[in-house]
Amino acid sequence: MAYETMKFEKKEGMAIMTMNRPENLNSVNTRMQAEMTDIWNDIESDKSVRVVIITGGPKCFCAGADIKEQFPPGKARPSSRDFFKRIEDSPLPSIAAISGFCLGGGLELALCCDLRIAANTSKFGLVEIRIGAVPGAGGMQRLPRIIGITKAKELLYTAAQINAEDAYRLTLINRIVTEETLQEEAEKLAATLLTFPPH
Repeated sequence: MAYETMKFEKKEGMAIMTMNRPENLNSVNTRMQAEMTDIWNDIESDKSVRVVIITGGPKCFCAGADIKEQFPPGKARPSSRDFFKRIEDSPLPSIAAISGFCLGGGLELALCCDLRIAANTSKFGLVEIRIGAVPGAGGMQRLPRIIGITKAKELLYTAAQINAEDAYRLTLINRIVTEETLQEEAEKLAATLLTFPPH
């Protein structure tokens, strides 16, 4: 598949998936969802890959689903739930390298990853209630498991956005780095994981 909305590379045991719709804040449309699934199929079939990095580049991780995408009457928006579950259940360690907006479905994607590194510019939130929706891809379950139910309810009920410092304090992320060093630090962490036996 020729990728229009994603970038994908492999190097030294790592697979790096980069969402690439910067003009739309990397919002996930049907095309991106299909491309991400195709990339994950490739990763799972390649025994040389031992760590996965998921990123949106230096400026924006992902602002959620592309709510401007139109669907024919009676056709529902495809859910990312099954794909996110594959990431969560994979034996391959996954690292989310986050900068800028990490909102809605973007945060749900990050929550599926084993580790999360964020630039100090990052903003986090499950903001679906603003459009009368709920996080439909597992965020309502994963967020309380990671930060505790009391704070998770507050974020879900108020659609609040928190910065990287607050996210770190809540243990939502593992590390804060600069925007300029985000990719380097994610790859350093991946390289550390690669030094250990794969099982």
